[in-house]
Amino acid sequence: SIGTTLLIGVLVVQRVNGAMLIAISASSCLSWIAGLHPLPERLIEIPTPHVYWGEFEWDVLADRWTELLGIALAFLFVSIFDTAGVQFGAGLQAGLVDDSGTLPGSKAVFLAASLATAFGGLLGTSPTIILNETCAGITDGGRTGLAA
Repeated sequence: SIGTTLLIGVLVVQRVNGAMLIAISASSCLSWIAGLHPLPERLIEIPTPHVYWGEFEWDVLADRWTELLGIALAFLFVSIFDTAGVQFGAGLQAGLVDDSGTLPGSKAVFLAASLATAFGGLLGTSPTIILNETCAGITDGGRTGLAA
């Protein structure tokens, strides 16, 4: 919402650590109090594959695989370039890029991102990629994925 974005801006200008997390949490709480959104029924919910695998129409996929190929390739390249761009940018911001312009551990990051995307796809989630929130965590002093 616009209010959340404005609150993030104010907190960032005031140099409050965790500005994004604070603003998103405040926005969520206010929307629950105001009745705009219902409270979550559970804190954590584990997806069950039978819900969507049983509904999938495999025969349609077999007939229209050529239409899907372009979409799958587009998602592939978006994931690759997004992961590479954010990984390198976050490495620069954290001071981890060496003098030759390489980022140590890049292969492990790509492997982790690809495995997470493949496993997430089996569970019916969107691609799991490095996001710009990583840079927000680095700005706040984080040096591990837990800060993001």
